[in-house]
Amino acid sequence: MNNGREAAAPGGLIRSLATMFCAGAVQSNQIIFKLLFDMKKLFSILFIALLVVAANGQITVYPAPPQSETIALVNGTIHVGNGQVIENGTVIFEKGKIAAVLQGGNAPGNAKVINCSGKHIYPGLILSNSQLGLVEVPSVRATADANELGELNASIRSIVAYNTDSRVINTLRMTGILLANVVPEAG
Repeated sequence: MNNGREAAAPGGLIRSLATMFCAGAVQSNQIIFKLLFDMKKLFSILFIALLVVAANGQITVYPAPPQSETIALVNGTIHVGNGQVIENGTVIFEKGKIAAVLQGGNAPGNAKVINCSGKHIYPGLILSNSQLGLVEVPSVRATADANELGELNASIRSIVAYNTDSRVINTLRMTGILLANVVPEAG
């Protein structure tokens, strides 16, 4: 034998076992044990590789860094949220908050100016009645936590079933949803 070096090559394990078996050096149960041991190593490596791939599959959303400069959105059509529309208005952001909403295109001198002519500016929207984070895939019962059994369940708390890792949250954030009132269905 060559100290197992042949076994490291593709097909080398089977060749070396066949040679040993034909020479009468090992019995058939030893060959089966060696093959099963190598299969266990192979499945262990595949399982670890799948775990690594699955661990990197979740999207991580980090908060934005603090606002460092004043920003002015000028010449846009501003929808205030109460039905009022301001044509050619200006929205000024300071320290991460809206500082002013003005008629006209006047911006402070130190502000970074973004021209929004021909564009509409909307406030963050509030989703008033939703099952966000309670139902991930409606057809899969394990991901649907919006319903409870029974007619009256006064002790239901949505926060217990809320899925903070839901991918739907990031999708709604991109469409302008700022806040959501998460409630279960009647039951």
